[in-house]
Amino acid sequence: MKKLFVLLILMGLTLPMIAQVKVPEMRTRKLTSMTNKEVEDYLARNDVIIIPCGPIEMHGLMPLEAEYIGPLGWAIKMAEKADALVFPHFAFLYPGGTTSGKGTFYMSGIESSQLLMNICKQLVRQGFKRFFFVSGHGPATYTIYPVVRELYDEYGIPAMETSRIISEARAKVTGPTDKTFYGLYKIAGQLEDIPLGVVLPKSEQMTMPAPGAPRPPTALNMGMGNIYSYESEHSWSPDQPLTEELRARYAEEGVAQVDKIVAQMDFEPLLKVMNDQIKRYNEELIPKFKELLNFKKYKVD
Repeated sequence: MKKLFVLLILMGLTLPMIAQVKVPEMRTRKLTSMTNKEVEDYLARNDVIIIPCGPIEMHGLMPLEAEYIGPLGWAIKMAEKADALVFPHFAFLYPGGTTSGKGTFYMSGIESSQLLMNICKQLVRQGFKRFFFVSGHGPATYTIYPVVRELYDEYGIPAMETSRIISEARAKVTGPTDKTFYGLYKIAGQLEDIPLGVVLPKSEQMTMPAPGAPRPPTALNMGMGNIYSYESEHSWSPDQPLTEELRARYAEEGVAQVDKIVAQMDFEPLLKVMNDQIKRYNEELIPKFKELLNFKKYKVD
């Protein structure tokens, strides 16, 4: 048996068990913080872009960009795992029911989708061929899904919205994951934006239904429209007033929790499927339906 194991090693048959694709270290994964040469060097070896998306909207005692900073933190960690770049600053999702907030920046689903598509077109022009969108915002689908479809219809570019990837990875992690909010703020470099010394009364805190619990009719109201009458309908705050020390401890716990969740994500099969989609578009669909799919082709190296 020992001789057989040695033989397998010599034949390289055990390689898939021990070989891991090493992701190159980079000074930063945020495209806007890179130099032009750094972007060119990256595109010479890979073509994956992750776009965190969120609104600017009322969020109780939390900053207005809370639902953008969370996706930004996820995107940074996911980019490190998948050897991708992050395109930041897209905090212009359709807000939904929080339109009644004075701090909410309103942009319609059509307007935000068109803006996101224009950004994606420029990223395609630069050479990015595989797209991931990250958001934790409920009405994000109004903006993101039309872009996912248009990217493929117009350019043969595959794209994915990643909320399911995150939720499935989170479900595999044992132990608490309730401090990820603080961890994501730390990863994004904006932990100090979380206010100290404040907490909402219990009566004004947003309560999330238990897993499997029946959802109220208002939770199913997105398709026909809904506007919150009170800020407490879309509010969140810590369970106790934060001190600087407590915020820092929560952040350290949260970063560890985020790392555990991202470790459960496997991007290699997803990226392979995306490559296969591009090949099929170029090699099968365009020759077969060239009069209907008369768009620019992007080849996979």
